[in-house]
Amino acid sequence: MIESTNKTERTEKNERIEKASQNLKGSIAAGTAALIIHPARAALPTTAPPTRSADDGNFIQLLQNYAYDIGIFAGLALALVVFFIVIKNTIVAYNDIPNGRSTMGAVAMQAGVGVLLMVFIMFLLTEAAGIL
Repeated sequence: MIESTNKTERTEKNERIEKASQNLKGSIAAGTAALIIHPARAALPTTAPPTRSADDGNFIQLLQNYAYDIGIFAGLALALVVFFIVIKNTIVAYNDIPNGRSTMGAVAMQAGVGVLLMVFIMFLLTEAAGIL
């Protein structure tokens, strides 16, 4: 009796699985037909033009202008890294004050030299932008 009940349950499960499989196949067929009938027409965004205008049809000039933008961005990224290094070194010098390894004068000197370094780097970046 238990065996016949298990067989009946298995048969019902198999029927439900097959029915779900057929429904899924129908859904896939309907979705495929919808894509074939109405293909997606997504409009891709246009790329931003380089900061220096490109000549129409001059592909080499366009690439040079994009390279210019990449160079400016790399220089700004370098300046950002230097900024974080200066901040980190100033904080380290400030944290050494309670231990007696540093003074407020040393912290001020660290910050001052860091600011001068950043100003010098920005000057160099400005000059490099003119050369590029």
